[in-house]
Amino acid sequence: MGDFIIGLLCTWALSPRSFQKEMKLRFGNRRVLKYDIPPPPANRLEVFFENQQKVEIPLDEIRPLINPGCHTCLDMTSEFADVSVGAAEGFPGWNTVILRSKKGKILFDKLVGKGVIEAKPLPKKNIQHLSEASAMKKKRALNAINQGKNTLHALSLPKEVHQTILNFQPPEIP
Repeated sequence: MGDFIIGLLCTWALSPRSFQKEMKLRFGNRRVLKYDIPPPPANRLEVFFENQQKVEIPLDEIRPLINPGCHTCLDMTSEFADVSVGAAEGFPGWNTVILRSKKGKILFDKLVGKGVIEAKPLPKKNIQHLSEASAMKKKRALNAINQGKNTLHALSLPKEVHQTILNFQPPEIP
């Protein structure tokens, strides 16, 4: 099959060192079982401990720990991958899969056919929300780039390129 690219759906990621340091300050050596950020409008990080204890932290307190490069990332949905995969908002335990190339579709169909993975269609409202979120991520990133935020002055884009980026549509799968 040759080279094959699997990309992630990602709005932002936390800097591991900063996040671990913050969690250690907040919770000491308590054993964390799971972290979760529920879909909007929740606006919180949930921290789950043993004995079904849960602590909620407002995302505004967590946002300073976001990796600086995430603020200028233009590709929330891995548009140039063969397959893009990420959490399915509103469907715990499921992932959203976007098939972006013929190679991606062939592999996905083969895995479903062999029972390796289970698939069901994503509701149109979820697809629309993902598309809107991706467009907003691009706009925020372009604004950050234009303002020189978190770029270390290593990234700049001519104004003419902005509409091209904002209007990009991956080709349809044949």
